[in-house]
Amino acid sequence: MRTGIALGAGVAVGAGATALWQRSHGVQPVGEQLAGLGYTAGLVGLGAAVLAAPALLHSRTRPLARTVMGSGVAAIAGMAAGVAGTSLIAGRAPRAVLRDDQLPEPNQTKAKQIAQTVLDRVDRNAKDIVLWLPGTGIPKLSQTFVEAVRNKVGAGASLVDFPCHNDFAVLQDTADSAEALRIVLRDLDERRTPGQRILLAGESQGAWSITNVVNEPEFADVADRVALTGNPGMNEHQYDGAATDARVREFTNDGDVVAQDYHGDAQMMLDGGLRTMTGEPSNAWRIVGTAINNAPEAVPAIESAVRIAVLNDFASDPHNYDNRYPEVVEYLAGAPRPSLGG
Repeated sequence: MRTGIALGAGVAVGAGATALWQRSHGVQPVGEQLAGLGYTAGLVGLGAAVLAAPALLHSRTRPLARTVMGSGVAAIAGMAAGVAGTSLIAGRAPRAVLRDDQLPEPNQTKAKQIAQTVLDRVDRNAKDIVLWLPGTGIPKLSQTFVEAVRNKVGAGASLVDFPCHNDFAVLQDTADSAEALRIVLRDLDERRTPGQRILLAGESQGAWSITNVVNEPEFADVADRVALTGNPGMNEHQYDGAATDARVREFTNDGDVVAQDYHGDAQMMLDGGLRTMTGEPSNAWRIVGTAINNAPEAVPAIESAVRIAVLNDFASDPHNYDNRYPEVVEYLAGAPRPSLGG
């Protein structure tokens, strides 16, 4: 009797929490709803079983511990059944993708300021102009990249980096940088000197901004080559070898958790991750939801988070592409030079 009551209460709590989750944060695919229900109840049961295990060693608490353990095991079994049912009924949630039209409207004032800062630093007489768009919170241009440009493109190349964003407002910052890039490319193309090449490179958030622009018809032929490193997996524009644009090449490290594909609600994942990174633990449930629906990808993602946030060791993280910049720049340097006619 006690076991049945405990199990029923655990399932009810799990179901209620899941229902509130769905009501507060939007409707998600049926597969995620069912998996969320099963996982929530199962995780409650697992926690109860773990807490009750030590009590089995004492005779006075053993009866209650058995009840709790029994309800926990039953909830875990229910979770397994729920997961199996989910895969049969709805399959895995679709790949999480944020389309260009889901980005916010750019802040025109900010975009113009960024663009003017970049244009003021460009040497318009250089034979080659190399523009670098950084990832989130990377304020300093890598010396490895600088040296690679000097050695492979040429000492006379004009290398200019866009300002980085440190506020983790990734979608807004991506849109603002993309708009700034439009202004810059439009200006450089109108005033391009004969035979001058325009080469683009970007990492992570910067790569996302670049793809947002170069896929637009107006800018289809402006950049002579484009190199992307750590292009976020949520970005709808991916170049995986069967590239739709011969000018664009994507460089992706094995184990880069930013560049890998995820499944489920992209906005929920991005919002949960960024808010947690900026110290808002009330959104930690979103990280749990992401992990639940992306079990194969969750372990390397957790390892990466610990490596960067706890150990402060970005240098060894797969999302760091410093050791590949010579390869990236070599690709850029191989761009055919436009004819002297323009």
